[in-house]
Amino acid sequence: MLLNDKQLLEIQENLKTSTKKLNELKEQHADHTKKISDIHDSISSKNDEIKKLEGDKIGHNNMLVKIANEHNPLNVSINKLEKQISEHERKVAINTMVEKQPKFYDVMLKRLVRLQDDLSDCGTQFITFIEPKEAVEKIKKAANQQGFSQSTLDLRSGLENYNRLIRDMCTERVDGGTVTLEQSKRNIDSIDKWLMIPIVSQYWKSEA
Repeated sequence: MLLNDKQLLEIQENLKTSTKKLNELKEQHADHTKKISDIHDSISSKNDEIKKLEGDKIGHNNMLVKIANEHNPLNVSINKLEKQISEHERKVAINTMVEKQPKFYDVMLKRLVRLQDDLSDCGTQFITFIEPKEAVEKIKKAANQQGFSQSTLDLRSGLENYNRLIRDMCTERVDGGTVTLEQSKRNIDSIDKWLMIPIVSQYWKSEA
């Protein structure tokens, strides 16, 4: 069947339009295919990057564990050293304060003079006193003798108690506490009491 001119023209126009559309679809297909390919390449590249990042993350985590293993013992060691230094400084401060306090035999001499004065008020016909400095020197010499007899230990107890009470008060002050009047008086009370025990009193008095 032969086509007339109009039919042929219409067919040719349809063919031209269809061919153009087909070519456009081919180009779009090729373009999307390329983009899909590019996306796959990008995903592949990013997967490789993710794997690398995951590997880096594992490496950093391992380093954190290593650092913690070194840090924690080191921190304990530093705390221990700081505590040792702090305790050393505390002891030095206590010892320095102790050294500034009146010495036992100096205080004992003052207390003995006062004790003999007080006892003199009780009468002068009953007790003969030995000169305080002489008595202190004799007590000191006897207390410094070697040995651990009961009498020697009793003589030493005055010095030991005094030094202990002085150190307790100095420790209280260095540690930020307050030394009360009662605590301060405890020192001289202990000396007064110690001076009155027979093993000590025999050095500073004799019956008339």
